[in-house]
Amino acid sequence: MFKESFKDNSVSGLCINDATHPVIMVNNSMSFARQIFTLFHELYHLISDTSGAEIIRDDFYVALNSSQQQSERSCDVFANAFLIPQDDFILELKKRPLSEEYIEDLAKLYSVSREAIMYTLLKMGKITSADYDALREIFYGEAIRNQKQAGGKNKSGGNYYSTKLSYLGQRYTGDVFKQYFSGRIDSVRASEMLHSKVDHLPRLEAAFFRGQ
Repeated sequence: MFKESFKDNSVSGLCINDATHPVIMVNNSMSFARQIFTLFHELYHLISDTSGAEIIRDDFYVALNSSQQQSERSCDVFANAFLIPQDDFILELKKRPLSEEYIEDLAKLYSVSREAIMYTLLKMGKITSADYDALREIFYGEAIRNQKQAGGKNKSGGNYYSTKLSYLGQRYTGDVFKQYFSGRIDSVRASEMLHSKVDHLPRLEAAFFRGQ
């Protein structure tokens, strides 16, 4: 599983089903709640022996055939059911009257987006399609985590190389450097495998060994 910032923020993740090397990519420009949902959506692609991409705009489904549409819907249902267990959710709904504030609290409780909570409420018949559609554009805006600041610059924080290592994973990064240092691969191949520029390898290496 890899995390990377996608250029297209309508795509929250994708999955390539392969018997030997299955791949899940998650767009880390999305909110953390959306990334969690996407991970389980893509995981179900592997479970159901399919590949696909999660597009957070519903008009994307129009371009799919009926089989592909059913596959994507099934992945959404699985992710929702896994992250928001229905029996527990029903008990929570009895505690307070449904409101926008309570929906936000439920999203925090289950570590999911408000969209996921609203989707579950829709499937349970607790809200109407009109209620859900009215918030669709708000959901899309909230799903994008890295909004630009005034002046056109992106928000940033933390150490870039440490963050990249957390996405790649220590074991995977270590294996790549092991092959690189042993001469099995060159710097170009190593940089490709680590999703980094060649001239950034020394800094990424230093960050890796600081963490060991």
